Amino acid sequence: MGQVEIALIPADEEPHFKEPERQSALMAFNEEMKRHGVKLEPFVYMQKSFDGPGSWQTGMFLLDIGKEAAPYFSNIITGLLGYLAAKKGRKVKVKVGNTEIEAGSPEEVKALLQILKDHSSKS
Repeated sequence: MGQVEIALIPADEEPHFKEPERQSALMAFNEEMKRHGVKLEPFVYMQKSFDGPGSWQTGMFLLDIGKEAAPYFSNIITGLLGYLAAKKGRKVKVKVGNTEIEAGSPEEVKALLQILKDHSSKS
């Protein structure tokens, strides 16, 4: 089984990942994926401080893929398209094996579907 790395890249004017607005967007994406049967593992930044520990999603996720994941690929693509559509200037980056693709348009994101399918069939 292989892994896919997914990075949700914010638009230039979006807040830092620690800001509540950004965290809400990242959590909403992750929850939407869960509702559609896609289990992503978010990268979390943790920090100790005098005020108490804090943890924040960074916008990077891991997804284990294999033949059983193939039915969910269209849900992943739909989620990525929704992320892009919510704010102009956003991008997504997906790394599958040695292939890394950055997409900023719906057409580029849709091209990722074939890459996911090809990689999954080799797993």
